[in-house]
Amino acid sequence: MDQADMFRRITPCVWLNACNFLEGLASEHDALMRQAAGLEICAITPATPTLPYITALGQNAAALREALRQAILSIGLKDRQTLQIFDLVEINAEAYLQLPLPPTP
Repeated sequence: MDQADMFRRITPCVWLNACNFLEGLASEHDALMRQAAGLEICAITPATPTLPYITALGQNAAALREALRQAILSIGLKDRQTLQIFDLVEINAEAYLQLPLPPTP
């Protein structure tokens, strides 16, 4: 049996498994969407900084910061509003540590 013959025999099985996987995934998505439809916003916390991004010494922190910023800005506005993520800002450690902790839920 050559590679082409082996491919012809394996491909239908792989295709069937992929189709079954995608069908199951779509079914799970539909179930999750039905559950999510019943959710409602019960509270909104005030805006606070997220946890800091930390990288190893010797890494190019400026390049990493800019890549993260561009990734955030590449998200559609509607999704950024939903996630409440609008930009990446640089804040020094002293200023960050002066911010109050958010209230517990």
